[in-house]
Amino acid sequence: SISHFGFIILGIFAMTSQGQAGATLYMVNHGVSTAALFLVAGFLVSRKGTRLIADYGGVQKVAPVLAGTFLVAGLATLSLPGLAPFVSEFLVLIGTYVKYPVAAVVAPGDPDADVNTISATAQRSRESKTITTRPVAARAANGPA
Repeated sequence: SISHFGFIILGIFAMTSQGQAGATLYMVNHGVSTAALFLVAGFLVSRKGTRLIADYGGVQKVAPVLAGTFLVAGLATLSLPGLAPFVSEFLVLIGTYVKYPVAAVVAPGDPDADVNTISATAQRSRESKTITTRPVAARAANGPA
């Protein structure tokens, strides 16, 4: 979330209409994608009765829409192309490039941001695989205790 807000601040202080529009849209998109992840997590916890990730598995078979929503919301938090946060981020960069080309080129190229993006992608992939496609754990097959 911190890197997302860095882009929002960049768009606001670029003082261009595209930067402002991108920052505003980014706030909305970030809120929707984060809320969707919390909503799916809440649905899963209320459905299973446990918060342990190890107790989840096979959600894709019993609740495919929920699993798909989890996947899309998780990918949206990464601002992958084709999803709404990517459009916002791109608008911010276009708006910034008009006035401050160096800032627009340097902002997404932060080495720490690249490492964080790679680790976040790996984490989202592991979470999605664990929750949606893994077989149901033996202790969780009988439902909540």
